[in-house]
Amino acid sequence: MRTWNLTTQDPLNLVISADQALGIVDPMDDQIWEVAPGQGDPPAMAVRTSFGRRAVEMRYFPVFMRGNERIINPREFFYPPTLKKMFSNYLEFTFSPLEGVDVIMEYWVPSSKILAGRIAMTYREPTAGRLQVDWIGQLLPNGEGEVMIPETMNMNFILAGKCADLSPVCFISGGSTIGTSIYPGLSLEINPRKTTQQVFTWASAALLEKEQSYNAARNTTFRSWEAEISRVEITNESRMLEIHTGNLEWDAVLSASQKTAHSLVMPAGNALKNETFVRSRTVEEGYSARGDGRDHGPGWSGQNTLDSDFLARLLLPEGAEMLRGILLNFLDNQHRNGKVDWSLGMGGQRSQVNAQPVLAQLALKLAPQFPDREWLRLTLPQLNRFFISWFEPDLDRDQDGFPEWRTSGQSGLEHQEIPWMDYLESPGLAAFLLNESEAIREISEILGETPDIQVEKYQFGLEKALQECWDEKAGIFGYRDYETHLKTSQKVILNFEGGGLYPVKTKFESPQRLIIRIQSNQALKKPFAISLKGRSEGKAVSISIKSWDFRRQPGQAVHATRITFSQLDQVRANGLGPEDELFLETCDSSMIDVSLLLPLTTKAVTKTQVETLIQDTIPAWFLSTGGLRYGQDDESIAPVQYTAYLVEGLLDHGDTASAVQIMTSMLDHLVCKLNNRSDPALNSLENTIPISTFLRLCGIESLTREELILNGFNLFSQVVRMSYRGTVLMLHSNKSDVLLNQQEPIEITNPERIRIPLRHHVERS
Repeated sequence: MRTWNLTTQDPLNLVISADQALGIVDPMDDQIWEVAPGQGDPPAMAVRTSFGRRAVEMRYFPVFMRGNERIINPREFFYPPTLKKMFSNYLEFTFSPLEGVDVIMEYWVPSSKILAGRIAMTYREPTAGRLQVDWIGQLLPNGEGEVMIPETMNMNFILAGKCADLSPVCFISGGSTIGTSIYPGLSLEINPRKTTQQVFTWASAALLEKEQSYNAARNTTFRSWEAEISRVEITNESRMLEIHTGNLEWDAVLSASQKTAHSLVMPAGNALKNETFVRSRTVEEGYSARGDGRDHGPGWSGQNTLDSDFLARLLLPEGAEMLRGILLNFLDNQHRNGKVDWSLGMGGQRSQVNAQPVLAQLALKLAPQFPDREWLRLTLPQLNRFFISWFEPDLDRDQDGFPEWRTSGQSGLEHQEIPWMDYLESPGLAAFLLNESEAIREISEILGETPDIQVEKYQFGLEKALQECWDEKAGIFGYRDYETHLKTSQKVILNFEGGGLYPVKTKFESPQRLIIRIQSNQALKKPFAISLKGRSEGKAVSISIKSWDFRRQPGQAVHATRITFSQLDQVRANGLGPEDELFLETCDSSMIDVSLLLPLTTKAVTKTQVETLIQDTIPAWFLSTGGLRYGQDDESIAPVQYTAYLVEGLLDHGDTASAVQIMTSMLDHLVCKLNNRSDPALNSLENTIPISTFLRLCGIESLTREELILNGFNLFSQVVRMSYRGTVLMLHSNKSDVLLNQQEPIEITNPERIRIPLRHHVERS
């Protein structure tokens, strides 16, 4: 595996946690740690956690002392910390706190409740006097508890404390004494007259009882460190792609992305049959007070299909079995009507909202990884039923073959909140469904089966409906009302404070869905009701909207009317306070966001539309320093899931320049985020680079244990070197060199699609 030389000025993700492939992970009490050089009080070479918010902070750090010299802050080290190795559960640093003192500092998380470390010190200045190292434990309980203090247990000195229901204990092998620095700790000493090298192993365990924690920590220090870390390295060497781009910062974020992805994998638990994953894994997460996971935060409350499909871009090829298990988790929970829950939680949480239609696309990604097709054959009928379920009357209310999202979050644009999303037909959803039907067709071809007639029928209808959403003047596809099929903009019809009866007498040129927005500094806890009278479809109508029908947002409540109005005569408001302000508006479907680019990933767009989107719309509205932004008026960075889809879509349409530009911006943006480390959720799915998408830009279409498919050449200006399981590729702008298990390299000078079985012979497809 690669040895790094990364300093604290480089892009780093220093979160470590138990690795599902290498130890026991307890999602109900998963203690997650982060190495934070130079941070905290005092600034130190510290590793920290909050035990899932059961403590304000728990830290361990060393104090180096020699004579009158006393060093804590790594910024004052003679040679600063350098990261050498990084995996999801293991980090290795080297540094020199004092001149003539070389230290190797390792951190390892063998299981959810244990953190271990090793300090190897080499003393090159024996005449300078004894070297003393105090190992400090700092615990700030969240509420009642006890700070870490030295004490004896079974004739050994330990550090022990108390916070919430935990009794953390730290044990050091090889003997230690009570520290002498101003911080409570244990002291280690090197006497240069006896030795110039010494290695100390320590472990911290946080279980319910002090004796349990002591035994777990002590037993961990007796484990064979060399054997355990060798196992960590061998496992990661087999599952991670080693990528050299010529840009060290890019290399670091590509490796960190894989590290993050592996750290997100979780055991199945009681609610699922197969392994699952979480969206983030940070020091603030991992603890369920209920003990069943139902009180986990948003990042842990359930996997969804869009994230699952994106995870495949990070974990293939070695994560194929785990990803197939995730796919089967969804299909195992499929309802009789074909629907699949959007989100499946480890605690048994279910969303009761249909999943994003990307399951067939995930299955298609996994198909090359498994020579046995029987699982795919059994899966295909379920994928057909899931696709067709999107066209049931509850999801396609006007039964025109163009379904609607039920919530904004369901679309994957969680940053965007459109309370009336379920009244809109979205080109983004149409694109997902079209790609899903195309994936079903390709799976059918792989299996030698005839595609489902109903799936093909819906596909044809969607292609036609999508074309109706094209706005030639704006140069982009647009939302439209599901019932009227009109694109409307926001217009305030009425605005008043407090309650009362207000005549309106407004006729509309076309039927309008109305939005009632109530802004209030109060909590709107008291019941209220809004009544509207007017005409709809030529008939007099009167509707009353109760307070529980409104969707609550910070500082306001919003409701979209179920019916459309051709005329509005009056509005009555009951139960509003004098400072509550009501706005009555026409429904806005004119907003422009990144989802409206998704048709570019389908085969349903025309050549003219592709050219307009690529040449005009994307550069004018969506390109940003972080890749793509959310929308025309929103500078936020678009979700990485969407960006991956769109980069691949640009490649499919031959726009390599834009694809490279967006990926370059994504890489540089993540470099900046990992550099400043101010984001508390750095160890999350949203802070990764889609590896398979990056490889496509380098000319690698597909990689499995059995086969490599090259298609075109490396689009980046620098040569990219990639290695996987003994296969090494040198990817140039005009050729690709493939070295199979150290045999003579194969030089590929033709950009056509080429299949290379990893058995050393080449054939063209």
